[in-house]
Amino acid sequence: MTTQTSRAAQYVRMSTDEQDLSPLEQKDVMAAFAATHAFEIVRTYEDDGKSGVGVANRPRLLQLIADVTHKPDFSAILVYDVSRWGRFQDIDAAAYYEYHCRLHGVQVIYVHEPFSNDLAPASALMKSVKRVMAAEYSRDLAGKMRAGQHRAVSMGFQMGALPPFGYRRVSVSADGTQRRELRRGERKPALTDRVEWALGPAEEVALVRRICGWYVSGRAPDEIARLVRLGGWRTARGSVVTPRSIKTLLQDEALIGNFVWGVKRRRPTIVPCTPSRMDGSVPRIIDDATWDAVAARLRTPARSPSERCTGADADALPPCTRRPTQLRLPLLGCWPPLGYRRVCGTPQQLRLHTREFGQALCDALSAAGLAVEFDPKGNVLFFLSTRLRVRLMWPTGAATWHLDRDRSHQQVPHILVARMTQLRCPFDFLLLPAERVLRLLRGEVPREVPRALAPYWCRTPAEVVQRVGEIVRVAAESSRVDSSSLLCAS
Repeated sequence: MTTQTSRAAQYVRMSTDEQDLSPLEQKDVMAAFAATHAFEIVRTYEDDGKSGVGVANRPRLLQLIADVTHKPDFSAILVYDVSRWGRFQDIDAAAYYEYHCRLHGVQVIYVHEPFSNDLAPASALMKSVKRVMAAEYSRDLAGKMRAGQHRAVSMGFQMGALPPFGYRRVSVSADGTQRRELRRGERKPALTDRVEWALGPAEEVALVRRICGWYVSGRAPDEIARLVRLGGWRTARGSVVTPRSIKTLLQDEALIGNFVWGVKRRRPTIVPCTPSRMDGSVPRIIDDATWDAVAARLRTPARSPSERCTGADADALPPCTRRPTQLRLPLLGCWPPLGYRRVCGTPQQLRLHTREFGQALCDALSAAGLAVEFDPKGNVLFFLSTRLRVRLMWPTGAATWHLDRDRSHQQVPHILVARMTQLRCPFDFLLLPAERVLRLLRGEVPREVPRALAPYWCRTPAEVVQRVGEIVRVAAESSRVDSSSLLCAS
């Protein structure tokens, strides 16, 4: 008489905390159970290196639950023991997923448990006790790990993510004799080693101090991020510097020598815990007065761009490297036919062309060796020591131009006005100080440049690049003089 074989699936899980119970061992035990109880294993669902506290991080268990819902080709699920099914902190969750399978005609069988896999009261009671023990194991392990982390922090060691800008990780041996700097992505060479933070290169530390000074002087995080990007700097992870990364750096207590661990948690923890901190365990970069000034401004609401300070920069960053491009402005000096109207295109086309013009000028200035970045939102060119806004003046008749009134020019020191004849056809250029724009361009400007505008007149794009370079160099020299006088006064 032949015994009918039932089809079954097996679920295998190994957490990173229990390396002794390998998937191979679980599969061997379940294979022996299947051979003894006339089961044929047709599918395997394996979550390798996954914690059993929840289901969100276990894709194979979620797939198993989904397959059970849609008429599976097996009638049983073999699991090594209760803890492999899960260490849910709410034991009703483990019972819920098991009951869900039973509702769809699939029985969950624990092959390495002392109780039988039936619905008898004794088996149900023993299964509940096992679920409580599995959950308690995770809580106990989490508590021990958190205590070890707090102990390491109190001894002056660091852990967690990469250090902020200006610091480097250093591996320290158990006896404290050997120290070696760890590169990005490199792990400590031995499990008994600890990690400390040390100061990075001198130019990087100086940049951090400069960032704090910029912020205290009134610069916004987006403007500081542009200045940092102009120097070719990137974050500790190698990504582009953004206003958010600048703000995160300014909020890090490591700048004054304090290490804090466990403040921000992405998901709830198994055991409640408070942040661990150790003051004075990290080499400080800024003094307490600068830190207090930064913290005071972080607590105040953001100000409008017109209220931001545009003070001089004490030091110059190394120029960034960009692919050299040419300022492509075709048909320079062409003139529209008689009867030409002011409408050169739709408002959207005019705004887009202003951005294209500013980007082309930015590329030409970068090719000339200047560290510059273009903000298309405000059509502003950012240099290390000054700023320049680009504006286009469209004709109102056959030989006259008019500049629309716009008070946003007060936010920058200089304005570049290009007199356009039609889309992508500049006639000439005017490079003026911002405070004189409204007075010199308050009415219509004729084709022949007036005597008052002659000192600011540029005939060609090459002349514009040359004049802008002179303005940037003068502003940089002025900033160095200002910073020297401040140092002498202090």
